[in-house]
Amino acid sequence: MYIKQVIIEGFRSYREQTVIEPFSPEHNVIVGRNGCGKSNFFKAIQFVLSDEYTNLKEEDRIALLHEGSGPKVMSGFVEIIFDNSDGRLPVEKDEVSIKRAIGMKKDQYFLDKKVVSKGDIMNFLETAGFSRNNPYYIVKQGKINEISIAKDSFRLKILKEVAGSNVYDEKKDESRGILKEAEEKRQSILDVLKAIEDRLSQLEVEKEELKEFQKWDKMKRSVEYTIHNKELENVQNKLIDLQKSRSESSSKSNKIYEELSRISDESKETEKVIQDLKLKETNIRDELDQLNEEKSNLLSRRARFEFDIRDAQDESKQAALSSDLAKTELVRIEKQIKHAEENLNKILPEYDNLKSQEAELTQERVLCEQKKNEIYAKQGRSTRFRTMEDRDRWIKNELKIINKAIEDKKNLSSRLTEELRSDKDRTDKFRVEIEHKSKDLEKQQQAIEDAERKNFDLQHRKEEAQTKRNNMWRQETQLTQDLNKLKEEYSKCEQNLRSSIGRTILQGIESIKQILKQCETDKTNSDVTKGYYGLLIDAIDCNKSFYTAIESAVSNRLFYHVVETDTVAMKLLKMMNQQKLHGEVNYLPLNVIRTENVSYPNTTDAEALINLLKYEKKIEKGVKHVFDKILLCRNSEAATQLAKQTQMDCVLLDGDFISRKGALTGGYIDQKFSKMLFYRKRSELVDEISKKEAEIVTLQSDIGKIDSELNTVLGELIRQENLIRRSKDTYEQMKLDLVSRKHEIQRYEQQKPQKENSNRSLAVDIEQLQSKKQMLESELGTELVKQLSSSDQKDVDELTDKVHKLNQRLKEVLQRLSLIETEKSHLDNQLKNNFLKKKEDLEKEVAESLVATRSNKIDLYSKELELLNEKIKLLDENIKNLTSELNGLNRTELIKFEKKFEDLQDQERKLQHDLQESTVDLEKVSSKLSLLLKKKDECLKATRNLGVLPSDAYEKYSEMSSKELYFKVNKKNSVKLTLFKLKLKMVNCS
Repeated sequence: MYIKQVIIEGFRSYREQTVIEPFSPEHNVIVGRNGCGKSNFFKAIQFVLSDEYTNLKEEDRIALLHEGSGPKVMSGFVEIIFDNSDGRLPVEKDEVSIKRAIGMKKDQYFLDKKVVSKGDIMNFLETAGFSRNNPYYIVKQGKINEISIAKDSFRLKILKEVAGSNVYDEKKDESRGILKEAEEKRQSILDVLKAIEDRLSQLEVEKEELKEFQKWDKMKRSVEYTIHNKELENVQNKLIDLQKSRSESSSKSNKIYEELSRISDESKETEKVIQDLKLKETNIRDELDQLNEEKSNLLSRRARFEFDIRDAQDESKQAALSSDLAKTELVRIEKQIKHAEENLNKILPEYDNLKSQEAELTQERVLCEQKKNEIYAKQGRSTRFRTMEDRDRWIKNELKIINKAIEDKKNLSSRLTEELRSDKDRTDKFRVEIEHKSKDLEKQQQAIEDAERKNFDLQHRKEEAQTKRNNMWRQETQLTQDLNKLKEEYSKCEQNLRSSIGRTILQGIESIKQILKQCETDKTNSDVTKGYYGLLIDAIDCNKSFYTAIESAVSNRLFYHVVETDTVAMKLLKMMNQQKLHGEVNYLPLNVIRTENVSYPNTTDAEALINLLKYEKKIEKGVKHVFDKILLCRNSEAATQLAKQTQMDCVLLDGDFISRKGALTGGYIDQKFSKMLFYRKRSELVDEISKKEAEIVTLQSDIGKIDSELNTVLGELIRQENLIRRSKDTYEQMKLDLVSRKHEIQRYEQQKPQKENSNRSLAVDIEQLQSKKQMLESELGTELVKQLSSSDQKDVDELTDKVHKLNQRLKEVLQRLSLIETEKSHLDNQLKNNFLKKKEDLEKEVAESLVATRSNKIDLYSKELELLNEKIKLLDENIKNLTSELNGLNRTELIKFEKKFEDLQDQERKLQHDLQESTVDLEKVSSKLSLLLKKKDECLKATRNLGVLPSDAYEKYSEMSSKELYFKVNKKNSVKLTLFKLKLKMVNCS
């Protein structure tokens, strides 16, 4: 064996891990400069193998760690690997590693990478020859020099230590000490033998006394057995009587309880009937009030529509009458217009001829006067102008002015002619427009009627939707009342269940439900939802008469959660912790439950409780785990006997529980506070509440749809009303446009004669200007004359005669024209200001009457009235049915139920009092029974403590009375006490 490898890290000067190898099996020499670590290398070997570095303090360990620049070294180790090919070390390995690691607060040894103690390392090394008694397997520097200069005695000592002879000297001294100690023990044994001989002589005397003591002790125990046996028989007799009394009391209590339960249930049913009758009466009255109010509104609307129909009919009749009168008057006016137009047409040719003559005569007279004036002006220009050139210049200027005037007059005449033509075109266009607008007006009237009809349909749809929504609101109110009632019952049931099983268990149930719901919503952890089978109480079913027995037998185990595997349980628990949910949860993982086939006793006094349950096959293991060792017994005697024989728990129908270990629990249990009843009722209420909430949600959805439909109808109704308003505005605007066009035509016709007269006047003016122009042009270049020439004078005379004749002729024409014009004005005035206006007003009145008679208001109002009558008829039927139903709710019957309810409450109070007294009696009997059972146990225990009795002890003193037996026991106790004191005195002396 030799050192094969040394590994150093963090020790003294070795900061980093340093591996030193290989080593020779013979001799190895370490050479190097000063400070390179040679000494620390040998100290590292000593650190592992020698005793110099034992019991290091913290500061010593820190001193051995590397100290230098850089991060502080917190730990270090030295590991030595030995070559064990020769098997010197007691390990079946070729290499053995010994390692020592130190730190601030640690100092550990390792053997082949395993933590061991220092003692184990030292013992391990001693087997290889590294003895603590021979510490010279490591020779330190300077030790040889010290030996060479030492004294002979010191060198002999060292040689002995090296040779190991000191061990034998130490063993020699140790053996001498052992011999001395053995001699002392021998002397002590001799003294003990002498004392034993003395004690034997005393025991011979005590032996006789002990025989006498045992004789009296047997007699005493026989008497005590007889006393305890008599007491036991007495207790058993009392127990039988108490059991009988308890059974009678229990039977009486059960009868009272059954009667109380029956009366309580009947009282609750009666109270519920009373509440239902009152609630029904209230609901019927509320519904009647609503229906009467709705009927009142419908009657008001019907009256309003009847008045509207009557007004519309009167309006239609009045319009028809007015139309007939207007038509008659219109015929008469048209005849007058025709007669006036005929008269006017008769005088118009003559009037036009006279007007034309007047214009011609006037024009000719003006021309003659102008010519005459020009001739006189020609004569006067000799005085005005000095020379002909001046006159010619003036004439030329005048000609320019005349030409300009002629041109302006012609332009003005052209504009007037154009205006007359344009007015004619506009008049024709307006007449066409009037014809089209009249047709459009009729179409617009028809569109208004159609829009009003559609508006009526929308109003009808709105009312139907509102009626339907009101009915749904009533249904929602009724459902909400029912839901609140169910929630109130659920709250009471929840409170009762919480008080019976505890708040934490209920919280756990709700937490598991929340987790499962979240998994189903998120569609995750499908293995959890599939592997969770629900509560045990949900998985089993049985007759209600077994509820009390089941609850007494398994208690809160009914609320264990049945899961397929323990993995599902762990996942549920993990999710509860992650979500920080509260509650107590107990699981029944079916994969870890081990069940065995249980053989039940073949008796008529008991039945296996599990056989009375109904459950699914997949949870059979869980049900067996809870119920397979529970028997339902007929009475307590059979239960006590079967519990001892079968080592099974037994339970009675009334809830008394006899454990297989012998414990008896029970007493009066009120079945009204049954956990299973509360839980079943709670589950039923949850289902009913969910159903009602679903109905309410569906109804609210339908109400939402109705609201949406109503909003759509209201929107369409608003749009239709706006359309009707715009159509009526358009209709009125079209009427105004039609009237405006007619007024335009009248205006153009009135302006036409004025423009024609103006045009004729312009023509006359142009002719005058042209005549003047001709005269000036003829005068241009002629000599100035101071007197008229004979030809000019002749022209003037002719012109004067002609003007005179024209004036006479014009006078005659004017006289005739005045007469005709007066007649024409009269006819025009009659036509335009009287007959035509009357005709227009009558045509308008006829059109309005026609519109009024064509109006569909009567039809619409009639349809609405029919619908209202149908609704009122339906409401009358509903009111009649509700009234008959309300009358069917006989007040006498309600009073009868209330009287019955009061009687039942009195009976219930009396039975509760009787039940309380019976319960008190039963508790007293149970208390006595408990004391007797305790006394029985004490008697049995005292009998067992007496030990083995003489063979005649069972009958020897059976004939003696209890008084004699107690006297005999006291006498024997005094004798026994004397012997016991004597014995105690002897023991003390010894």
